[in-house]
Amino acid sequence: MQLLFSGDTIVEQEYWGANDLWQAGAKNAFKHAENFDGKTYWFLLSKGYKTYKYLHTFFNEFYPRVDMETPTFAQDIMVAFCKEHYGDKYQNGVIKTGKDYLKKEFAVIDEVKLKDKNTAFFLEKNPNYTSGDELVCLTELTAGNLNKLGRKILGR
Repeated sequence: MQLLFSGDTIVEQEYWGANDLWQAGAKNAFKHAENFDGKTYWFLLSKGYKTYKYLHTFFNEFYPRVDMETPTFAQDIMVAFCKEHYGDKYQNGVIKTGKDYLKKEFAVIDEVKLKDKNTAFFLEKNPNYTSGDELVCLTELTAGNLNKLGRKILGR
């Protein structure tokens, strides 16, 4: 098994909504996954709901998620990696860094977005995201795990 790790990436506001950065990163990640003899997982730290949104926008299965409990195998992977690399900063699915937090104006979530079940779930799991806490997430990198939009964006 291999884990490909990434955290939040700050994108200039003029490029918000563009998929170029994600597309290039995902294509590279899938190339690594396809050349590896075993399972490959994307281990994502999400400081903001917009980063968490990548998971439900492009993948069928990812964890944690609003509509199901995280399976034991995925929980075990996330906990083992976090305890090894973050120690006591890892608590209940969140890494408590207390640094590198989102600017206040970008951390505000309006009422419309709060009605989205995935955004509400992110806030439930990571209520202190404005203080720099990061939600630990995991998804398997396989073509079969891409949803329709994920396949379209990556040309698969």
